[in-house]
Amino acid sequence: MTKPQARQYSSVLMMWLTASALAAEPVADVAGAYQVRVNQAGYQSHGTKAFYPSQVGELQLLDVVSAKVIKRYQVTAANQALYLPEQLPAGWYQLHSDSQQSAVFEVSDAVLDNTVATLLAAFRYQHAGVAIRDVVSGVQRPPAHLNDGVIARDDEINQAGDRFDGSGGWYDAGDYGKYVATTAITAARMLDAAVDSQQPTLQQRLRQEALIGLDWLARMQRADGAFYRKIGAEKWPPLVPPHQDRQVRLVYGVSTPDSAKAVAALAQAARMLMDDDPQRSQRYLRQAQLGWQWLALQPQQFIDWQAGDDGGSGPYMYNQWDTQSSLQHDEDDRFWAAVELYLATDDSQYYRYLQTHLPPVVSIFEWKDPSVLGMWHLLISGHAGELTEPLQLRFNSHCQRLRQNAYRGEFQVANQRFIWGSNKMVAEEGILFGYCYRLSGDAEYLNLAWSQWNYLFGINPFGLSYVTGVGEHAVENLHHIWGRAVGFVPPGMLVGGPNQDAQAGFAPKALGMRSYVDDAKDYSVNEFAIDYNAAAIGLGALLANPDGVSQQQAQQ
Repeated sequence: MTKPQARQYSSVLMMWLTASALAAEPVADVAGAYQVRVNQAGYQSHGTKAFYPSQVGELQLLDVVSAKVIKRYQVTAANQALYLPEQLPAGWYQLHSDSQQSAVFEVSDAVLDNTVATLLAAFRYQHAGVAIRDVVSGVQRPPAHLNDGVIARDDEINQAGDRFDGSGGWYDAGDYGKYVATTAITAARMLDAAVDSQQPTLQQRLRQEALIGLDWLARMQRADGAFYRKIGAEKWPPLVPPHQDRQVRLVYGVSTPDSAKAVAALAQAARMLMDDDPQRSQRYLRQAQLGWQWLALQPQQFIDWQAGDDGGSGPYMYNQWDTQSSLQHDEDDRFWAAVELYLATDDSQYYRYLQTHLPPVVSIFEWKDPSVLGMWHLLISGHAGELTEPLQLRFNSHCQRLRQNAYRGEFQVANQRFIWGSNKMVAEEGILFGYCYRLSGDAEYLNLAWSQWNYLFGINPFGLSYVTGVGEHAVENLHHIWGRAVGFVPPGMLVGGPNQDAQAGFAPKALGMRSYVDDAKDYSVNEFAIDYNAAAIGLGALLANPDGVSQQQAQQ
């Protein structure tokens, strides 16, 4: 692996990046009071800081506290990528002229850690089975869904109506369903973010939050090693707080893809917690190994699903809208599981499996295909053996494609699929850019990772921060049942974002990056989900520690 060099953005590179931005198709002017797109979460004091004016003419960078003009810009083309000074003292700034202005934004060395902390704090509103007392807003709620759940139908181990301890964990999104698939990838992403974080308090908080999901995953395992898929009701909950949702909570059937994801997350946690929490580590590892034994008895993908299972919860499997080929098999899930078990045990049986099941390509980390996290962990572990070269080739090839996509896209956004959860996809592409930087030391990849982060917080067609409560012009109408029921918008929640399918019927369809509306009724674009925030947390933590030295050491 090439050790990343010191990051210096040369004038040649900057000119090339600016030319690339100019070559992109012009975008429409932003609506509202702020015509200059900035990252409203703020910028780090040092490094590249892009912004996008929507009009030509003179533009001033103003220190809003002292009212001093720091720099003047001559904007010669609308929607041109321009840059704040690389060395900018901590403070509060605004870009403005007589005809356009930006939101006020902060510059500070703590911007990334603070934003990650805000994204992380949002998870407390998703904790199932515990009371909430928000000292800032005054919002409170008692514990709910303490008796999750009841087995939905007979299987090899349990009978319909049997009580099953699936208590705790996270509500997945704006409703009250809980899912193994998204919990596994959320916990795994948080564990990696904790390794990347250089701030001890934040690092501890990330690990503790990951345990909320991991302990729930452990409860979802059946006696023979299989994992049940989800807990939800027969119908979607009404617009009430969780303690007023009186429906029976059903535990739905086991599956091989969900079981494999749970095995992977628990094995990864077992490895990472070995020193700090050895008892929990050993318990997770035993459960992961038992899960792998069950998977070995199920050579083909198996999902215990029946019509009606999704009447009050999401399918999280191949369906009308999720049609990726990876959902027609479970090889990607098993690969991730085998990697984490191999790295946790050094048992050659898992390595032999990896030798014959290496994924052909790199893709973003998501419940539909989590294999890339296994590929990354294996590559940087130093224990990939003969798989090192093919892994490097796969990552190098993907890095080149990713860069090409970014320069074809508006605002240097690499994601080209604006479907359900597109903001999560943007964040995960940003993490991949971070991986590309760590492998090559090429500062261009790091700059593009920042572009994906900037998009989420305001450098997009709407000049909108897609995270509630972050920035002067942020999402206000969150689709969140509890929040809507009590008239509260939980802060720090990343919404799904533009979705050209617009299944809820409110956002405009087929407009790609513009298929979005800030409407609380539009679940297809304005709903939060735990894996969305986890992806943004992962990207923010990586950008705070781009060289990833501690990450590599932790994996070895």
